[in-house]
Amino acid sequence: MNGRFAYSALRTLALALLLTVPAGAVDLDEDEDAPAEEAEPEEGLAEEGEDDGLGEAEEEPATGAEEGEAKPGEELLPPKFLIGARYRVMVVPQFLINAFGVEGGRTVVVHGGGPEFAFSQKDFEIILSPWFAGYSLEKTPFKGPNDGENAWEYIESYLSMAYITGDFLWKTHLSKTLDFQIGAGAGIGIVFGNFYRNDAYWSSDGTTLIAPPPNGDPYNTNPAAGPVLAACTNAGQPLDPFSGQCPPGGQYNANGPAAAWPVYPWLTFQTGLRYSPVRNFIGRLDIGIGSSGFWFGLGADYGI
Repeated sequence: MNGRFAYSALRTLALALLLTVPAGAVDLDEDEDAPAEEAEPEEGLAEEGEDDGLGEAEEEPATGAEEGEAKPGEELLPPKFLIGARYRVMVVPQFLINAFGVEGGRTVVVHGGGPEFAFSQKDFEIILSPWFAGYSLEKTPFKGPNDGENAWEYIESYLSMAYITGDFLWKTHLSKTLDFQIGAGAGIGIVFGNFYRNDAYWSSDGTTLIAPPPNGDPYNTNPAAGPVLAACTNAGQPLDPFSGQCPPGGQYNANGPAAAWPVYPWLTFQTGLRYSPVRNFIGRLDIGIGSSGFWFGLGADYGI
């Protein structure tokens, strides 16, 4: 009887001790190494990243790209259409003139310029331009390849040329802002103005006709240094029927054969550098050789 009472008392005491231990301190069903279950979020609290309705919605992070600028990871392409201006200096050297059998002449420097309009792709560019050039030439001794031995004359030019040309250029990228270009140009030039020719004769003092010297310098203007060329005033003046100078039917302050070439071709091979420090601006330095001799060019265009 006493033993049964003692057993019941011990059992009751053990149950009371278990009830006083904090919840979760003793796990009788799971292993010690098993991870504890995550606590469920309390009811009424917002999930992470959700708008709890108490504040303003979170703003999207700024990309740092302004309007018209490339976004991160996006290539900023150059403008396709450009408008600008060009300036060109053309040099027709005397040796190039003499290469066609002409005697006399001189090196001619021509200045020209005008607007230009470009269409640009990644590796190719077309530039169209209506531009103007002045082909003035001071009084210059000249003898054509088919003229007689004594058929010297003076030429003087007040010609101008209105060009319409196109440049077709391929680009090779040297750096982020610099390209190398190579290509060709073609077009036409419309000639207008005056071109004068006047037969000339050899003189010892600028007025007296003499027999043509075998080694006369047509550029000499000082009689003290030797025979000089002088302009004929009219056919047979001064008169010397045996000299062949100032002949009948010659050119005497006549408007020359400019009208025979009302349209002149423009054909050229060219190369140069294309510089673009900012997206909408392009500067160019060009050189070329073609139907008008050697030329050097500058250009500036703005993207539209």
